[in-house]
Amino acid sequence: MRLFTKLNNVTQSTFARAVAVLMGGTIFGQALAILALPLLTRLYTPEDFSVLAVYSALLGVLSIVSTLRLDVAIPMPKKSEDAANLLVLAVFFVLLTSSLVMALIWVIPYDVIAKSPISVLSAYLWMIPLGILLAGLYNALQFWAIRNKSFMLISHTRITQSVMAVSVQIGFGFWGLMPLGLLLGYVCSNGGGVLGLSKDVWQKDKKSFNAVSFASMKKTLYEYRRFPQYSTFEAFANSAAIQIPIIFIAALAIGPDAGYLMLAMRVMQAPMTLIGSSIAQVYLARAPEEYRKGNLQLFTVDVFGGLLKTGIGPIIFAGIVAPYIFPIVFGDTWSRAGILITWMTPWFIFNFLASPISMAIQVLGHQYLALLLQIFGFFLRLGFVIAASIYVKGSISEAYAVSGAVFYLVYLIIILKLTHIGIAVLFNEIKNSIYYILAWSAFGGVVALLLTYFLRL
Repeated sequence: MRLFTKLNNVTQSTFARAVAVLMGGTIFGQALAILALPLLTRLYTPEDFSVLAVYSALLGVLSIVSTLRLDVAIPMPKKSEDAANLLVLAVFFVLLTSSLVMALIWVIPYDVIAKSPISVLSAYLWMIPLGILLAGLYNALQFWAIRNKSFMLISHTRITQSVMAVSVQIGFGFWGLMPLGLLLGYVCSNGGGVLGLSKDVWQKDKKSFNAVSFASMKKTLYEYRRFPQYSTFEAFANSAAIQIPIIFIAALAIGPDAGYLMLAMRVMQAPMTLIGSSIAQVYLARAPEEYRKGNLQLFTVDVFGGLLKTGIGPIIFAGIVAPYIFPIVFGDTWSRAGILITWMTPWFIFNFLASPISMAIQVLGHQYLALLLQIFGFFLRLGFVIAASIYVKGSISEAYAVSGAVFYLVYLIIILKLTHIGIAVLFNEIKNSIYYILAWSAFGGVVALLLTYFLRL
């Protein structure tokens, strides 16, 4: 009850209402993307999704560091002029990064690319700098909108992104332009809305950019140098730990395993990200205040208990029924994606428990530890994939799933230790949640048995 009382208090705040506005656009966008998947899996093959998996992985690593994380700093300055300098700097580094990547693509011989892990993108290399450019610009402009509390505008852009992405992917799929439609749709899902955000900046904040000059940008860059120095590497390690192994899976695994893996992750991560990120935002909104009061441990226990009750059971349910549901919903060729969800269930459980309360690391001032954890995660997950490619080549995706469970378990243990949550308290929360978890597990078993019976008829 303490958790719901705290969350109810937070929902009365302006911050929570802003989060609700953002969630509205996110919910619509993710719902549309999920609803379109059964059609997309019939228009595109697992091999097409494998190409998308490599492209999205590569773009995920490069676009997140293209701004040198100066976009994250935009809401922080008191003066609009300083924020304007940060926005211009972020846009400059996005342009520089995308240009350098384009030049690199022109310089590297085709034979080298054909023998690399990204060989499936040989015909679509021109889309990499395009994707970096649009995603980086959107991120920078989005943080400017956040600074101005233009949350409704951001929500609208997220809806625009989803509508554009789904329309392009379905349209190109019907025209037989594969996997180009998947890639272009992914670009739209990351970079759509740039024009709308740019127009808003031009109409409302043009005066703030009059003070932008080389000298002021240099001064601002020095003042916020910790973002390029530290936050960039943390963000890179975090993204690389998830994305780089997928590229290796596409190159090393037997068959289009990266495509199956991508579908499984997209289906599971959509609701998990929505719920987990919402709780994380509420947690971060209150955690600094609770820490100053000496109540961070109690508050974290409340949130952790709520996560156990609300999320673990449905994740276990999905892991049980996915192998039976996926062939029905997405087609027979996608049955392996359902099996992979079962393998990834422990990963998703520990991820769901750890990610929302991981903000405690930032609140407690352990940013360096956060960086080390992400570096550890990168080498752990890549190591599992490479080892599996040598010893159990047919189970590389399973090894990747296991590595995710190991990493997030370690992550969770460290968070609980930092917040001084002991074993006794932990087991008490698990005991209070066990009936919810068992009920969902039993429900999943019943559904699996029923599906097995009807599929045999």
